[in-house]
Amino acid sequence: MKRWLQKHSIAITLLPVLAVMGMIFWFSAQTGASSGALSGRITARVVRFFVPDVDAFSEADRQALFYTVGTIIRKGTHFTEFALLGITLMCHLQQLRKRISVPYPWLWAWMVGTVYAVTDELHQNFVGGRHPAVTDVLIDSSGVITGILLVLGLLYWRKRRKRYGQTDVFRKKT
Repeated sequence: MKRWLQKHSIAITLLPVLAVMGMIFWFSAQTGASSGALSGRITARVVRFFVPDVDAFSEADRQALFYTVGTIIRKGTHFTEFALLGITLMCHLQQLRKRISVPYPWLWAWMVGTVYAVTDELHQNFVGGRHPAVTDVLIDSSGVITGILLVLGLLYWRKRRKRYGQTDVFRKKT
């Protein structure tokens, strides 16, 4: 079994990359009304959880609060989706590096993730009620970088632990 996993490790690590790309594509394929309804329901739940007396607000204040929280949720979702893409891309490239020379895997992961962000925004141009936004590409690219940095940080931490012979995360070697 171990030999089979090693032999197919590149294909196995490519599957999560394709799954995340598929998820992003699926979310982008939703019409503006469908996407707005979903984010509106989530926004309403979040606002009512943190501000139970929101109905006591004036109409203008309530609308401003819902708009602000909704924007944070939508942009945060963009960021998170692409951070996940950065993580999966970086893991895949780390596996690929074991077989072929891949200089600067973090740079390749960032470029692939950013190009996918651009194509995602272009895709939204063809979906009813949606439109591309340069700011979304910047948010998405930032998410990719964050995912890459998380993987690099974990790899660095793991390497240091191995170098200093720490086997238990919570026990310092004396």
